[in-house]
Amino acid sequence: VKASKDSKQKEMFQNAFKVGSVFNHPNILKITDYGEIDSRDYIVSHYADGGSLEQVITTYGASGIPIPEALELMKKILLGLEEIHSKGFVVRDLKTNNILLLKNGEPSITGFHLSKNISER
Repeated sequence: VKASKDSKQKEMFQNAFKVGSVFNHPNILKITDYGEIDSRDYIVSHYADGGSLEQVITTYGASGIPIPEALELMKKILLGLEEIHSKGFVVRDLKTNNILLLKNGEPSITGFHLSKNISER
């Protein structure tokens, strides 16, 4: 759960909810609710208890993620992106901090605050 106060952040939270709530895919973080309490917006999503991909990369240090594990992660991230693109959306803030991992190691794409629906031109 995250909260925002200013109007730009409010717009970004609304966009994250609008886009993120569309998907039901194992490699896309499920967003379940959006609201406001005491003039602060919030988003509720499924819990990703494995940290971010950035944290995992940092943990491995200079040796990097072993190639078989990296390839498996990338395959699953690409499956999530394929789903996002098939629904007409583009994620404009895809980075290692916006890929969260579940405890079982499954990656989940998040960070839909800057996403755009390219079919709405």
